[in-house]
Amino acid sequence: MIVELHLLQSVPATELGRDEGEGPRRATFGNVAREQLPSRYLRRSARALLAEQDLALASAGVSTRRLIADAARWIDAASCADDPGADTEDLVREAFYELGLGLASGELTPAVVFTADRAGERLARFCLENREDYADRATRRKKIIANAADPEQARQDELALANVKTAAQQREAAERVLAPRQAIDVALFGGTISDEDEFTAEPACEVADALSTHAAGTTAESAELAAACYYRYARLDLAKLTANLGGDRAQAERAAHGWLRALVRAAPDARPNETAARTLPEVVFAVVREHGSWNLVNAFLDPIAGTDPLAGSARRLVEYFGQVRAFYDTGEIREVLGSSVTGELPLERTRQPATLDDLATRAIGAALV
Repeated sequence: MIVELHLLQSVPATELGRDEGEGPRRATFGNVAREQLPSRYLRRSARALLAEQDLALASAGVSTRRLIADAARWIDAASCADDPGADTEDLVREAFYELGLGLASGELTPAVVFTADRAGERLARFCLENREDYADRATRRKKIIANAADPEQARQDELALANVKTAAQQREAAERVLAPRQAIDVALFGGTISDEDEFTAEPACEVADALSTHAAGTTAESAELAAACYYRYARLDLAKLTANLGGDRAQAERAAHGWLRALVRAAPDARPNETAARTLPEVVFAVVREHGSWNLVNAFLDPIAGTDPLAGSARRLVEYFGQVRAFYDTGEIREVLGSSVTGELPLERTRQPATLDDLATRAIGAALV
């Protein structure tokens, strides 16, 4: 099932995103310049809001190159040492090689890895499962480096060191230790866990750049700030989210609720102390469908005019959705839910929840039936 969000949000003079010229971001749509809010700002804001919610899930994802040092510190914790010993780091490094993610340099991993919380502890425990084997291999690696005629030969000899585990065991261990898909934001928004293609989490949600429903303009006093009524669109694939979370439907349901609440409230502000433009969407419109997607931005191909673009945008959005639904809907839409902060939306065949939590519960519930 698919859950789509269509949002209308009016934002006063603020700095939501900059282009290379350090001014408001713009895009041409309908042959008219529009204010633009790049989706990456919305995703980043949503990820931060997810971390604040008590979702009873593993954790938000952790982006790190210091997994080896974290694991070594966990092993040496009993000694109360401020920093892990060199021998311990050597030991953990050998265990890290067994994950099949490349050779580490010093205490750093070869590339940034995305993990769930407590990955350092899991790597430490994995290391201790075969401590003697890894200690022996660490000793042999030191001898290779010390006796090699040149760095390239040393590298080739290192790569030739026998593994403790088979390739299949390495993959299983990497999934268990890094547990990247237990991190709710990685399951939702995706992330490259390593340079290996098989460890790349495909995002379960899509977020479009937000565009103003009217022509772009600038504030009277500053060309660095922009005020606009934005149309925002996002889409969540519940099947992909459930698969990313290991098939756990209950966990996927909690993550989906968190996603919807976070996306609605996502509103990055580059200068909060100066503008504090923390508005919320006026219109929250959710569509639950079996497949496909309808981004309704074409409702605003002809820019909204007048002094109240928010009210005009709401009317236009409702009208356009009705037209698209009448022409294209062949039964794939399971539920339509729409609410406005200031009044009802004239949507046919639509339930209008009184609160955001009610809308989220109905939308996610309909998608998981």
